[in-house]
Amino acid sequence: MARLSPIVRRAKCPQLLLLLLPLLLPLATGFASSRWLITGASTAQTTGSPQQPCRQSHIHGEPRRASNRGDSGVTAPNNLLEQVQRRTTVWADTADLSTVEQLNHDLGLVDVTTNPSIVAATALQGAGSAGSLLVQTPSGSGAASKLESHERIAVDIGRRLLQVVPGRVCTQLDIRCTDAENMVKKARGLVSTYSEAGIPRERVLIKTPATWAGIRATERLEREGIRCLVTLVCSRVQGQAAAEAGASIIATYVGRVSDWHKKAAASETTGGAPAPPGTANAPASCASEDPGVTLTTDLKDYFVSHGLPTEVMGASFRSADQVEALAGCDHLTIAPRLITEMARLPPRVGTAGVPTSGNMPPEQETRRPSEPMNGNPSKPDEESFLAALGRDTCGTEVLRSSVEGFARDTAALEAAVAKAER
Repeated sequence: MARLSPIVRRAKCPQLLLLLLPLLLPLATGFASSRWLITGASTAQTTGSPQQPCRQSHIHGEPRRASNRGDSGVTAPNNLLEQVQRRTTVWADTADLSTVEQLNHDLGLVDVTTNPSIVAATALQGAGSAGSLLVQTPSGSGAASKLESHERIAVDIGRRLLQVVPGRVCTQLDIRCTDAENMVKKARGLVSTYSEAGIPRERVLIKTPATWAGIRATERLEREGIRCLVTLVCSRVQGQAAAEAGASIIATYVGRVSDWHKKAAASETTGGAPAPPGTANAPASCASEDPGVTLTTDLKDYFVSHGLPTEVMGASFRSADQVEALAGCDHLTIAPRLITEMARLPPRVGTAGVPTSGNMPPEQETRRPSEPMNGNPSKPDEESFLAALGRDTCGTEVLRSSVEGFARDTAALEAAVAKAER
């Protein structure tokens, strides 16, 4: 009524005022409503219930969308894969050319990772036939002529893959190489061979092992402009040391770390059988508590809090739940079978993914990684690195078994090449 008081004072007669009141009251109400619409956001925040903060991804810093279609006009994802792709770069973990071509065409995947086991499996397909890579891969000239047979095949596979995708490919060094100097030479040879095939180094990442020698080689290669992906990261000390050496990307073995912990828990509690749910050593009840997922999120949080530009790639996944738990990580490389499965699954409500550093739930704060060796983010020395790795039984055993597996598959490929050349 305060807004109507001037009118009351100017009214010539009470009867006229009574006639005008029904007309003036709706106008006053409408005026107040229009002001609320204009200032509604600030009004709601000051007078309504407080809004819950959105959890953000490490790499993009964008809040999760709470509705199917926001003001930006972005539609809801059609499936779980698309939901993850909106927050992270998904790579195809395969060397099969037709599979990669199909994934690129159907799902828009543009980047590919390989490893010695994948390369060997692909090269040995149709072994003995005229179309086999063992027969088709040329011995080459120039830089290619200095490569070992399995290295030439790995580069040839990478070259073919880059003809069907516009992104990048990863090629791994010979896992049997154990000193930094030889690793650097081999990496230069791989990059030079790609270059002679017309492929710029920006499209190639060299995969180096997360051993002491591999990390030292990474440091030298990165200074030369050769981008490295440090693989076989199964412990915090490996990831921290690789980032402090300037690695472009590290790849954590999510599935293998998880497998190790499940096996260890079963052995400790039940003599080999799976631990019952709810017991101290039972497997994680949700993917966010998975040891491999936790390792990955801890390392990402460490990099962010210490200002390290190294990006994190989750690898070796066992389930869509593990992938979903790492939505928002910089990169995820996924096997084609799991990619296809996720493309058929509906999007999930409440996907948490990787939280932004400093915005972690209180219950996760205790999982932050310990400070690096010597108590600061400076580069560790070999002795402290090996000592810290030795104290991590999971990291030591998963690293050893993975190296042995890659070495075994590389030797099998070499034997097949030698047989094909006879």
